[in-house]
Amino acid sequence: MFFIVEQYRPFWIGLENYPKISDGLDFYIESSILLGGIIALIIIAEVFTSVFILTGRVDISSVSFLTALKGKHKYSLYFLYPLTLLFEELLFRGVIFKILLNSSTLFLAIFISAGIFAIYHIHILIVSKNVALGLIFIIFSFFLGLLLGKIVIFFGILGCWVVHMVIVSYIYLRWNRIYLQSNKQPQKG
Repeated sequence: MFFIVEQYRPFWIGLENYPKISDGLDFYIESSILLGGIIALIIIAEVFTSVFILTGRVDISSVSFLTALKGKHKYSLYFLYPLTLLFEELLFRGVIFKILLNSSTLFLAIFISAGIFAIYHIHILIVSKNVALGLIFIIFSFFLGLLLGKIVIFFGILGCWVVHMVIVSYIYLRWNRIYLQSNKQPQKG
C-alpha cells in the first residue's frame, strides 16, 4: 500500500504543477468555481428529489444507506460508509484519473473518469431493480465525477473524499427524512 501512496503522493494534497489561470489568483478563482459546483450539485440533487422522490415516482426504500440507518448496526454505517467513499476516491481519482491524465488531456481525463465513475454506479440499478433510481444515481454520479475530477487537481484525494462525503451524506440524510415522514403512522388520539 505504501508504494501506491508514494507513487501518487501529489494526489493526496493536489497536483504540484496544476495549470495556472492567472498570476496569484488561481486558488481563489478555482475555490470559487468549485464552491459553485458543490452548490450546483446540491441544487441538482434537490431537483431530482422534488421531481422523483417527493412525487413518489421513485421508491427509495431500497437505498442501502437508508436501510442501514433503519438497522441495528449503525456503527458499521459510520465506519464502512466513509471508508467506501475513500476507496472510491483512491480508485477513481487516484488511479484511473492519474492514468488518464498521463495519457490524455486534463479535460478528457476528467470527462472519461467521470463517465467510468457513473458506470460504476450501475450496481444501484442492478441491486434495486429500479430503473429510475438507478438512472438518478448514474446521472448524478457523472456530474459528481466531473466536480471531483476538478477538485483532485487543487485539493487532492482527501479534498475529493470530504466533498464526496458531504454531498452524498446531505442527499442520503435528506432522503431519509423524506422516507421517515412518508412512513409515519398517524397517532391515535
